[in-house]
Amino acid sequence: MGKTKTKYIPFGVYEYEYMESWLEDLAGKGWLLTGMFSCFATFEECEPRKLRYRIVPNAIGRAKAEEVAFYEESGWKHAGSSRGMDVFYCEDNHAAELFTDRQSFARRARGYAIAAGLAVLSCGYLAWDNLFHGFRLFSSEDGVLHTIHDMGILRYTGLTVLILLAVIMSLRAMVKYAGHARRIVGAKPLPGRGSFRRVAVLNKTIMLAGLLSVALMIIGWAGASL
Repeated sequence: MGKTKTKYIPFGVYEYEYMESWLEDLAGKGWLLTGMFSCFATFEECEPRKLRYRIVPNAIGRAKAEEVAFYEESGWKHAGSSRGMDVFYCEDNHAAELFTDRQSFARRARGYAIAAGLAVLSCGYLAWDNLFHGFRLFSSEDGVLHTIHDMGILRYTGLTVLILLAVIMSLRAMVKYAGHARRIVGAKPLPGRGSFRRVAVLNKTIMLAGLLSVALMIIGWAGASL
């Protein structure tokens, strides 16, 4: 058995094209995807291989056994499932594409876009009503400054950044899923497969900002408890 390693997946579940390119690049460097758990993927060292990876969105979190069997009969191997998506790979450059029912695929993408849009509205309303109070600064009972005084500047800042990041990520998901649905129906290829490194850096930066926000909240809470 070859060496194994675990890597953080630096892509959202809506960034199919970038994640596929990332996995294909790793296979070319001798690392084969063997499984996924949450935001992490495990790889096993192998001979450098030119593989085609494809991601199938799945609302229930994992494809049904008969669906996996159908794809494997068509030459695609199931590599793993996580966060509402299944990953398949194939060495045959001439094998048929995984998802041939474009209308069904588009319906899935549109459904995810609507869910992401609802998340944008929910997180935006939460921030507006509970943290920003409609940007009322000086109200003695429900103004922003009063909330900061009650929560502490560190906890308030950390929570505000977390909610804003949630809005940004949900908005990105809504736009990406809507774009996927339009391109799928129009039978157009997904753009930007070669620029996955730039997107990975952006997502890692957002993740670090989220971790920093959590750290600020913990420090603020600990300070208030002393």
